[in-house]
Amino acid sequence: MISRTENNYSDTTVLNIVEDGYQLKLDFAANKYNYDLEIPEIRSVNTDTIYRPIQYLGTKYRPLPIILSKTIEAIKPNSYVLDMFSGSSVVSQVFNLNGLNVISNDAMKFTYAFTKTLLNIDRKEADLKILQIVFDKLRAFKLHDNYTTPFQDNILLEKKFLQEKQTEKLIELYLGLPQVSKVLFLNGNNKHEQTKTIVNNIGKSAIGNCPLIANYYAGSYFGIFQALELDRLRNGIEYLLSKNEISNWQYHFLLTCLLNVSSKIVYTAGKHFAQPIKHENTLKTKVLHKRFYEDRKKDVWSEFLKSASSLELISKKNCFSNSNIAISKTMEEIISDSSFLPPISVIYADPPYTAQQYSRFYHIPEIIFNYTYPQLQIINGKATAGLYPENKFKSRFCSKQDAYFAFVDLFKLAAKLESSLIISYSSSLSQETGNLRMIELEQIMELGEYYLPMCSHETLKFNFQYRQLNTTKKIVQSKDDKEFLIIFKQPTT
Repeated sequence: MISRTENNYSDTTVLNIVEDGYQLKLDFAANKYNYDLEIPEIRSVNTDTIYRPIQYLGTKYRPLPIILSKTIEAIKPNSYVLDMFSGSSVVSQVFNLNGLNVISNDAMKFTYAFTKTLLNIDRKEADLKILQIVFDKLRAFKLHDNYTTPFQDNILLEKKFLQEKQTEKLIELYLGLPQVSKVLFLNGNNKHEQTKTIVNNIGKSAIGNCPLIANYYAGSYFGIFQALELDRLRNGIEYLLSKNEISNWQYHFLLTCLLNVSSKIVYTAGKHFAQPIKHENTLKTKVLHKRFYEDRKKDVWSEFLKSASSLELISKKNCFSNSNIAISKTMEEIISDSSFLPPISVIYADPPYTAQQYSRFYHIPEIIFNYTYPQLQIINGKATAGLYPENKFKSRFCSKQDAYFAFVDLFKLAAKLESSLIISYSSSLSQETGNLRMIELEQIMELGEYYLPMCSHETLKFNFQYRQLNTTKKIVQSKDDKEFLIIFKQPTT
């Protein structure tokens, strides 16, 4: 912690935080301003109690001890920390595990399932005890024969080709599937009953109707049988809720498991959902060829039970919560009506900093969660390679034109709530990468000086690098992206 007599941002030093094995320590050599330095208390974080529900880009796993320590320093009694862009919920989990009252928010709806489950919101004593009964019911649930029979011949062929490793025949099978992305352009000549029904019901719920995942994403992101199993489980979870056979917390527990499985079996680079690996690359590359079979052979139900087992163990270690809050709103929606919020003394913000919209990388979890037939985005007369839906959420933080003003709004909110503001930031120091930042570190400092003049300020620099959002081929190895934690702390009295 830097002790200062007055706020002077232009002279603020940057403390380097270096990683030494699993420990974080401060490197005070950067202190050239002769401030009175005090070694901050760095809280330990037991990672065995944290669940990573999905492979999520930019997860703040390594700086967790520092984020936690700085938040505890700034939090005031009987108040909340607002995790404004909670994503995979990892930071929210750490706040909760350390006794803080947490509001966990993200604009992407699927993250709501994570926070409801992992912050133990609305969990009842019996919820974990009767999970085996729930699993038995879910395993027995079946889709109507009318929805599964048209897939059976292709499922048998897929199984045969997978066993015999006939990759070219598998790809030929996948290319011949009558997917929604293909029938959109048949102009009334579509003979496939399910996709005809889907095209006439765009925007409507797929629960109890033609399987969504199998008709959109089989043969690309997932295998045919895998996709149909994901559909079966998604329908089964909704059925159990509609019959009051599961609680609200169990509902989100099961959805978290399902999303976790989708992340484990998906055939993409980096296990996110930007776009499936191209078939021609699978044929050309040994590594991808091996990955292809590893992913395609994963059994959805077995993976689901593994996810449930891990999540159950984590949940047993956590306490019940009567205070944590899960919401799914844009920052702008929260700003326009913050009257529903309890007292907040810390806002933790980890927004995106590049032009890469997270809704592009996670559109399929969002669709699995919402489970309504999406209108696919059409560019140059055909569906995109990633099979993206139209009207994906677009964050202002990903726009060079709008990011600055989005930060202005964030600072205004912190000023209005009289809360401290802790921001995770990643820089692009070499300026050679395609992932240029939408706002510079210095601009954030200036905003803090203007909107939070009463706050003390620290900037902590971590020595580990921010993970790039590019494909391996496009990553610039020579660049030097670094992570920072910027703290604007309100006076304690």
